[in-house]
Amino acid sequence: MSGSTIVVLLLIAAGIGLVWSWVAGAKAGRAVANTMHQAGRAGGIAGRSLAIAVAVVAVQWVVVRMTTDVVAIAAVLGVPAVLSGNTVARLLAGPADVLRVSRGSIR
Repeated sequence: MSGSTIVVLLLIAAGIGLVWSWVAGAKAGRAVANTMHQAGRAGGIAGRSLAIAVAVVAVQWVVVRMTTDVVAIAAVLGVPAVLSGNTVARLLAGPADVLRVSRGSIR
């Protein structure tokens, strides 16, 4: 082999290595971006849940403090309890109890 052939082979190998590292870096970057997206999404959901919980408790506290009407107190305490009970029951139901119907053909 001549010196120019070795140089050409080394340049080809370097080019393949450069392309490989670029693709691997892109995959790693996408994986990090997906992980950060999921973490931010979980934090966003937790923050919204906390804000809604604070608002519900504030309304409940105001109604309980300002009125003696039993129906108003029952409504302000009962409606969020029913909604949260429904949510927890659906979370604990499991995949056998919650069915998804698709518009596609049955396979």
